[in-house]
Amino acid sequence: MKVNAGALAREVLTVPETLEADDLLGEMRRRRAREALVIDEYGGTAGLVTFESLMERIVGEIPGEIGAQARTVVRGDGSADIDGLALVGDVNVQFGTHIDEATYTTIGGYVLGRLGRRARVGDTIEVEGRKMRVEAIDGLRVAKVWLSKPTYAKDTKDTKDAKENPD
Repeated sequence: MKVNAGALAREVLTVPETLEADDLLGEMRRRRAREALVIDEYGGTAGLVTFESLMERIVGEIPGEIGAQARTVVRGDGSADIDGLALVGDVNVQFGTHIDEATYTTIGGYVLGRLGRRARVGDTIEVEGRKMRVEAIDGLRVAKVWLSKPTYAKDTKDTKDAKENPD
Protein backbone atom coordinates (compact mmCIF):
# COMPACT_ATOMS: atom_id res chain seq x y z
CA MET A 1 0.00 0.00 0.00
CA LYS A 2 1.45 3.33 -1.06
CA VAL A 3 0.59 6.37 1.02
CA ASN A 4 1.98 9.80 0.26
CA ALA A 5 3.24 12.19 2.92
CA GLY A 6 0.35 14.59 2.34
CA ALA A 7 -2.11 11.95 3.47
CA LEU A 8 -0.21 11.58 6.74
CA ALA A 9 0.23 15.30 7.37
CA ARG A 10 -1.62 16.97 10.19
CA GLU A 11 -2.01 20.59 11.18
CA VAL A 12 0.97 21.79 13.17
CA LEU A 13 1.42 24.74 15.48
CA THR A 14 3.61 27.35 13.77
CA VAL A 15 5.37 30.06 15.76
CA PRO A 16 7.85 32.84 14.99
CA GLU A 17 11.45 32.23 16.00
CA THR A 18 11.29 35.34 18.22
CA LEU A 19 8.64 33.82 20.53
CA GLU A 20 9.95 33.46 24.10
CA ALA A 21 10.21 29.92 25.48
CA ASP A 22 7.73 30.67 28.30
CA ASP A 23 5.17 31.92 25.78
CA LEU A 24 5.75 28.91 23.54
CA LEU A 25 5.17 26.58 26.48
CA GLY A 26 1.88 28.33 27.24
CA GLU A 27 0.75 28.14 23.62
CA MET A 28 1.69 24.46 23.33
CA ARG A 29 -0.24 23.66 26.51
CA ARG A 30 -3.26 25.68 25.38
CA ARG A 31 -3.40 23.88 22.03
CA ARG A 32 -2.27 20.52 23.47
CA ALA A 33 0.53 20.46 20.89
CA ARG A 34 3.52 18.13 21.26
CA GLU A 35 5.59 20.03 18.69
CA ALA A 36 5.78 23.42 16.99
CA LEU A 37 7.22 24.43 13.64
CA VAL A 38 9.42 27.51 14.03
CA ILE A 39 9.25 30.05 11.20
CA ASP A 40 12.02 32.57 10.48
CA GLU A 41 11.57 36.20 9.46
CA TYR A 42 11.47 35.25 5.76
CA GLY A 43 8.68 32.72 6.22
CA GLY A 44 11.04 29.78 5.92
CA THR A 45 11.35 26.94 8.35
CA ALA A 46 13.84 27.61 11.15
CA GLY A 47 13.27 24.26 12.83
CA LEU A 48 11.05 22.07 14.95
CA VAL A 49 10.58 22.29 18.73
CA THR A 50 9.17 19.36 20.66
CA PHE A 51 7.48 19.69 24.04
CA GLU A 52 10.21 17.51 25.53
CA SER A 53 13.06 19.62 24.14
CA LEU A 54 11.32 22.80 25.31
CA MET A 55 10.90 21.45 28.84
CA GLU A 56 14.54 20.36 28.87
CA ARG A 57 15.56 23.87 27.84
CA ILE A 58 13.36 25.55 30.48
CA VAL A 59 14.10 23.15 33.32
CA GLY A 60 17.69 22.44 32.32
CA GLU A 61 19.65 19.25 32.63
CA ILE A 62 18.77 17.38 35.78
CA PRO A 63 21.81 15.61 37.18
CA GLY A 64 21.40 11.96 38.13
CA GLU A 65 18.16 10.07 38.19
CA ILE A 66 15.01 12.15 38.59
CA GLY A 67 13.52 11.70 42.04
CA ALA A 68 16.53 9.76 43.35
CA GLN A 69 17.51 12.31 45.99
CA ALA A 70 14.25 14.23 46.30
CA ARG A 71 13.34 15.03 49.89
CA THR A 72 9.93 15.48 51.39
CA VAL A 73 9.57 16.80 54.93
CA VAL A 74 6.14 16.59 56.55
CA ARG A 75 5.64 19.30 59.18
CA GLY A 76 3.80 18.85 62.46
CA ASP A 77 0.76 20.75 61.15
CA GLY A 78 0.30 18.32 58.24
CA SER A 79 1.80 20.56 55.57
CA ALA A 80 4.96 19.49 53.72
CA ASP A 81 8.10 20.80 52.05
CA ILE A 82 8.65 18.86 48.82
CA ASP A 83 11.74 18.85 46.61
CA GLY A 84 10.91 19.93 43.06
CA LEU A 85 12.51 16.72 41.74
CA ALA A 86 10.12 14.53 43.76
CA LEU A 87 8.29 12.11 41.50
CA VAL A 88 4.60 12.82 40.98
CA GLY A 89 3.80 9.17 41.70
CA ASP A 90 5.58 9.31 45.06
CA VAL A 91 3.72 12.49 46.04
CA ASN A 92 0.40 10.93 44.97
CA VAL A 93 1.06 7.92 47.20
CA GLN A 94 2.28 9.92 50.19
CA PHE A 95 -0.41 12.62 50.13
CA GLY A 96 -3.34 10.91 48.41
CA THR A 97 -3.35 13.30 45.45
CA HIS A 98 -4.24 12.33 41.89
CA ILE A 99 -1.78 14.35 39.78
CA ASP A 100 -1.48 12.99 36.23
CA GLU A 101 1.69 10.88 36.11
CA ALA A 102 1.42 10.43 32.34
CA THR A 103 1.82 14.17 31.76
CA TYR A 104 4.16 15.16 34.59
CA THR A 105 7.20 13.35 35.99
CA THR A 106 8.25 15.69 38.80
CA ILE A 107 6.39 18.04 41.12
CA GLY A 108 8.47 20.93 39.79
CA GLY A 109 7.41 20.06 36.25
CA TYR A 110 3.80 19.83 37.38
CA VAL A 111 3.94 23.32 38.90
CA LEU A 112 5.55 24.74 35.73
CA GLY A 113 2.90 23.08 33.61
CA ARG A 114 0.04 24.37 35.73
CA LEU A 115 1.44 27.90 35.77
CA GLY A 116 2.09 27.88 32.03
CA ARG A 117 5.04 30.24 32.50
CA ARG A 118 8.31 30.58 34.37
CA ALA A 119 7.69 30.04 38.09
CA ARG A 120 8.51 32.64 40.74
CA VAL A 121 8.90 32.21 44.49
CA GLY A 122 5.46 32.69 46.03
CA ASP A 123 3.48 31.43 43.01
CA THR A 124 0.61 29.33 44.33
CA ILE A 125 -1.68 26.78 42.69
CA GLU A 126 -4.52 24.70 44.10
CA VAL A 127 -4.22 20.93 44.12
CA GLU A 128 -7.33 19.02 45.20
CA GLY A 129 -8.23 21.28 48.11
CA ARG A 130 -4.63 22.04 49.04
CA LYS A 131 -2.36 24.97 48.23
CA MET A 132 1.01 24.32 46.59
CA ARG A 133 3.39 27.28 46.78
CA VAL A 134 6.79 27.70 45.13
CA GLU A 135 9.36 28.13 47.91
CA ALA A 136 12.65 28.01 45.97
CA ILE A 137 13.88 28.30 42.38
CA ASP A 138 17.17 26.95 41.00
CA GLY A 139 17.78 28.72 37.70
CA LEU A 140 14.49 28.13 35.90
CA ARG A 141 13.69 24.93 37.80
CA VAL A 142 11.18 24.75 40.66
CA ALA A 143 13.51 23.53 43.41
CA LYS A 144 11.10 23.33 46.36
CA VAL A 145 7.37 23.64 47.01
CA TRP A 146 5.24 23.82 50.13
CA LEU A 147 2.04 21.76 50.19
CA SER A 148 -0.64 22.80 52.67
CA LYS A 149 -2.54 20.33 54.76
CA PRO A 150 -5.95 19.35 53.35
CA THR A 151 -8.55 22.08 53.87
CA TYR A 152 -11.53 19.76 54.11
CA ALA A 153 -12.86 18.85 57.59
CA LYS A 154 -12.97 15.19 58.43
CA ASP A 155 -16.40 14.03 59.52
CA THR A 156 -15.97 12.37 62.90
CA LYS A 157 -18.54 10.75 65.17
CA ASP A 158 -18.48 13.85 67.42
CA THR A 159 -19.24 16.23 64.55
CA LYS A 160 -21.99 13.92 63.26
CA ASP A 161 -23.58 13.82 66.73
CA ALA A 162 -23.39 17.61 66.98
CA LYS A 163 -25.09 17.99 63.58
CA GLU A 164 -27.78 15.42 64.32
CA ASN A 165 -28.47 16.46 67.94
CA PRO A 166 -28.27 20.25 68.16
CA ASP A 167 -29.08 21.59 71.64
